[in-house]
Amino acid sequence: LLAARVPVLKTSGHDLTLVSDFIDGQHRIRVESKRFDARAWLDGILSGEDEPEPPMDIVFTADRVMTMNGIVMTGLKLTMVNDGDYWSAATAVAAMNDGGSFSLGLFEDEAGRHLTLTATEAGRLALGFGVFRNGSGGKLSMEAELNLRGQPSRVTGEMNIRDFSVVKSSGLAKAIVARTGKDVDNYLGESGFKFRRFRFPFTFEKGVVDISDARANGPRIGFTMRGQVNRSSGELNIDGVIVPAYAFNSLLGNIPLVGGLLTGGKGGGLFALTYRMEGSMSDPDITVNPLSALAPGFLRKIFEGTKGAVEPEKEPEPEPSESPEEEGSADEDEDFSQDKASSP
Repeated sequence: LLAARVPVLKTSGHDLTLVSDFIDGQHRIRVESKRFDARAWLDGILSGEDEPEPPMDIVFTADRVMTMNGIVMTGLKLTMVNDGDYWSAATAVAAMNDGGSFSLGLFEDEAGRHLTLTATEAGRLALGFGVFRNGSGGKLSMEAELNLRGQPSRVTGEMNIRDFSVVKSSGLAKAIVARTGKDVDNYLGESGFKFRRFRFPFTFEKGVVDISDARANGPRIGFTMRGQVNRSSGELNIDGVIVPAYAFNSLLGNIPLVGGLLTGGKGGGLFALTYRMEGSMSDPDITVNPLSALAPGFLRKIFEGTKGAVEPEKEPEPEPSESPEEEGSADEDEDFSQDKASSP
């Protein structure tokens, strides 16, 4: 397609104009939209691979963009560049309805591809992207590295969120309160569990998010997290440690030499519970082991078990090299040769 002009395109989800030209071996696409429904696109990009695309340069602006769970982004400005192998550069800025904004950047240098993401309302951004439903507030910053040309698609990075809450509808929050013998409403409060900081190292490859040594802390509770989430199948297997009364409970970890033994290391506390979340992301099975609360940190490792893992995406089976007709012909030739050899 060398050129395209779409003065007006209106559907149930879109209202836009499009101009596309093919210049110097590259598609240059300009889109202006009053209304754009990005839900199907988000669902695909979060579970898919970095597939090769033809060389293209995209500039996209939109007054309103519908994302998941009713979150609407306004004033979106997006630029993307694909060199024919992968997306090598991108920028995006937008505001979110009911407050908050985000910005994204992707650039490439000799060391690799680098991705940055910041947001003033991490909970709403995660809700709009369909990543996490039970967060509220929080200032987010993320830095990640993407593989270069000729390497398997892989993203490795770390996300940090400050001053956020996990709301009381969270299944894990209810399980924690049940095991600590607290009344849900009184213990959680109206805004749920509050956290000062959440550190989340991750690797994303073949549709699977691998989590190692993630941890969060707040005045009432802290936790650690490790395991895997399969974005394509919707399965997860995560385990970790829950530390009630974190602000007081973790103080013992500051004692030289013995602090780590008592609390179990960073993110732990003297009294803590081990937990596991396994199964469907929409309704996981959550177990909390109350016996682990009686064990010092270095013994609590016994209750933690192994790091959670999910089934990776299956590689597509290779197509047969020969058709049935060709295989039949080969068999017939072999039989003919044997008959010929046995004849006088």
